[in-house]
Amino acid sequence: MTYFGKLFRGVDFAHHFHAIVMLTWVGLLIVQPWLIRTKRRSLHRKVGKIGFLVAALVVISGVHVAIFGLGEGVNSMGARGFYFSLFLSLNFALMAGLAFLTRRNHELHARFMIATGLVFVVPSLGRFYSLLLEPHGFPGLPLLVVQSIPAVMAITLVAWDKLQGSIRFPFLLASGLWLSHIWIMSRIVHWEWWVNFANQFAKCA
Repeated sequence: MTYFGKLFRGVDFAHHFHAIVMLTWVGLLIVQPWLIRTKRRSLHRKVGKIGFLVAALVVISGVHVAIFGLGEGVNSMGARGFYFSLFLSLNFALMAGLAFLTRRNHELHARFMIATGLVFVVPSLGRFYSLLLEPHGFPGLPLLVVQSIPAVMAITLVAWDKLQGSIRFPFLLASGLWLSHIWIMSRIVHWEWWVNFANQFAKCA
């Protein structure tokens, strides 16, 4: 059951809050380029300051939901889900942080901001499938295929940069992170130490 599928079915405040701040960030990804395109740079900078707070809230709420979503006696599949949630939060934190640090370099800043958007691809596809396809009996794609989509998108962006004349670091970094993530997702169910690690966090939830 996804967030939107449970919207009026007793979802706790943490999930509501996490969804709100994520949607706010997606809104910023749409509004900020439009402000630049329409030459409203002063407003772009003011909205960008709000982005600092929104980014921090995305990370904090994401980690909170990951930890407090663990139940007692976490198994290997639950531990993998815990890793995935942490990966999304930390990946977002890195890309958003680098976007803020490079905000005076428009080429890098824009690319790091785009890279933050890759974090939302898999969760969005999961919600789309659960709400619109699964009820009608459509089979889901294999987990690692879905997890590979952001990696393919990042690699495509690297290729696009190359066609434009030079490869920039942001999309290379994003590609490396997502490719490493796919490998970890394929192996982590066999890592007993990670299951134990997740269970330690479950005790704190």
